[in-house]
Amino acid sequence: MSAASVRQREMDKEDDNTSSVVLTASGSSTPATSASKSRTRASNFTDTEDLLCVQAYYRVLEDSINGTKQNATAFCKKIEDYYKQLVLNQLEYDKKVIVSDPVLSDDKKKVELEKLQSKYPMRTGTSLQQRASKKIIPATIKFMSILKAVSIQVP
Repeated sequence: MSAASVRQREMDKEDDNTSSVVLTASGSSTPATSASKSRTRASNFTDTEDLLCVQAYYRVLEDSINGTKQNATAFCKKIEDYYKQLVLNQLEYDKKVIVSDPVLSDDKKKVELEKLQSKYPMRTGTSLQQRASKKIIPATIKFMSILKAVSIQVP
């Protein structure tokens, strides 16, 4: 057995014996458990959630009463509040669509209505603000500039 493979085995054993530490919200550290190691991310945004996110973001941006005289926390909280309101409206709309669908049987309608409860996970104002400003708006600006370039070339 080579010296490199022996060293690799020793490193693997050290990794197995090393205890992980998790920093809690209060600033204290606690040993990591298997549950904290396997913590999952929130699900990705759906297209509908992206639309609702941008609607909430622009509604807060265009609020002429507060304008730019609001701190980041208040800004994110308003985005979250508008988003929650828009999600509730969207859920009502989705419910009406499912109930009025003539193709679905009553059993399938019931299943779809139950699925609807978990369709839109609640998002924090910070995650909504970051999603809008870092992902959606830059992509929209890029799309609009490409569209403008193409429309100039078309006679």
